[in-house]
Amino acid sequence: MEVGEKLRQLRLLQGKSQKDMIDGYLDRSFYSRVENNKNSIAAEDLINILQNNNISIVDFFNSFGDANPKNQIYQKKIESAFMEKDIDELKSIKEDNNFTNKIIPELSN
Repeated sequence: MEVGEKLRQLRLLQGKSQKDMIDGYLDRSFYSRVENNKNSIAAEDLINILQNNNISIVDFFNSFGDANPKNQIYQKKIESAFMEKDIDELKSIKEDNNFTNKIIPELSN
């Protein structure tokens, strides 16, 4: 499912017209093209539409797959190593190829 399809699905579930869904925030013809997957929508515009229609951003993106941060397990490891002042563990996390958060490498330079 694509973003436009999901927006249309949620709009129809709420029984709203396209005009009601965008509430003057976007041009209706542009929004129609978004729903038909002919135009992309800016993240800010998408978030505003979701919030204005009481649609959970997390729930919206969960339908596209796992929306939880992939580095969540590392967050717990980092917090634990920090509290225990375990510098070796922090260095190990930094050098782990599966750890994609770039903040720690940038901070340690």
